[in-house]
Amino acid sequence: MKLSTFFQGVYYGRYEKYVHFFVSFLLFFFFLLFVDWSRAMLLALGAGIIKEAYDKGVRRTKFDVSDLAANVTGIVFALVVYYFVRNF
Repeated sequence: MKLSTFFQGVYYGRYEKYVHFFVSFLLFFFFLLFVDWSRAMLLALGAGIIKEAYDKGVRRTKFDVSDLAANVTGIVFALVVYYFVRNF
């Protein structure tokens, strides 16, 4: 698959949920470098909410709750990975 095809799919929703999942997953671990796990979780979720508000206000698209669900799923998966890495 060409990279341009992937990015086109991101904007039209074909891969967008995967991107939300992985970005939230990675943001959790990035924020974890600076704050504790609960704040890292809230910051990653806040980034997803800000992105959806940007979509609604600037891009004039809808505030997509399913994108937020993908964000939450990525954060929960990151929490599980963090728990297992830290405790085992």
